[in-house]
Amino acid sequence: MKCVIITSNNLRHKAFAKMVCENFDVRMIIFQDKEYETQEALQKESQWFEDCLDWRSPVGNVTCLADINSDAYASLIKLVKPDIILTFGCDLLKENIFNIAKKGTINIHTGIVQSYRGVDSSLWAIYEENLEGVGATLHYIDNSIDAGDIIAQKKADLKVDYDLYDVFL
Repeated sequence: MKCVIITSNNLRHKAFAKMVCENFDVRMIIFQDKEYETQEALQKESQWFEDCLDWRSPVGNVTCLADINSDAYASLIKLVKPDIILTFGCDLLKENIFNIAKKGTINIHTGIVQSYRGVDSSLWAIYEENLEGVGATLHYIDNSIDAGDIIAQKKADLKVDYDLYDVFL
């Protein structure tokens, strides 16, 4: 099954791309260029994903500096004729992108979508003292925000000594 990955250039997203490349027929990775909000965030990700610091994609890469939903990116993805698109950490996709793959587009959402959609879901769960809302959801992308058909979910295995960055990662 031919895959395209759309993600960001942050280490946690490179770790995702690395894992997918090791297990699937990835034909292209589109890395959206995103800055870390703080130096502390970069340092924490470097600790968690040290094996990805020097990782280079074994397939064709595209660095996305513009709108991921543009016709130019849609054309690039169509050239690959993917069976599936896998996303994690990218901007919201529009139909012209998420409808390209024959079998659909699947997103990893860092949160339990029935409780928290959108960005920083785990942090909202902590703020509301709802540790059951900390986890991840694998779901299909549709026109809603993080409300497509759910494939799988897992609640986080939190440790007492985790700080907010650890929980987020």
